[in-house]
Amino acid sequence: MLPDLLPIQSVNNVNVVDSRLIANELDIQHKNLYQAIKDNQTDIEEAFGRVLWETETLNTAGGMQQVKFAYLNEDQATYLMTLSRNTVQVKKLKLKLASSARSPTLYFSTKKHPQNQCGMNRRPRLLHKSSN
Repeated sequence: MLPDLLPIQSVNNVNVVDSRLIANELDIQHKNLYQAIKDNQTDIEEAFGRVLWETETLNTAGGMQQVKFAYLNEDQATYLMTLSRNTVQVKKLKLKLASSARSPTLYFSTKKHPQNQCGMNRRPRLLHKSSN
């Protein structure tokens, strides 16, 4: 039985997953995953292309809040998971990511970003294209 699928988005024709979703699936605070991305950014970008950083403004009970996150291609996300202990939860997420990347029934949302923000220099192994 396949696991539930992760929402995959197409950003500048590159299929990516939101780092906040990965943190949620790993049951860790996003700030810890965000720091792991920052700490390993050079290695990640040399091997798997540029990380797409984003900031979202959220209206919270305490007012407007800026949330920083990353869109990661499959290789980047998988690499980050290899830095974690291979717990049952991490193994399930790896399976979920691999299944999501290869599912022919995925729904892709298309979000265009200026090339200078995305600037990915290598296409990930994800092969599905947005139907939009």
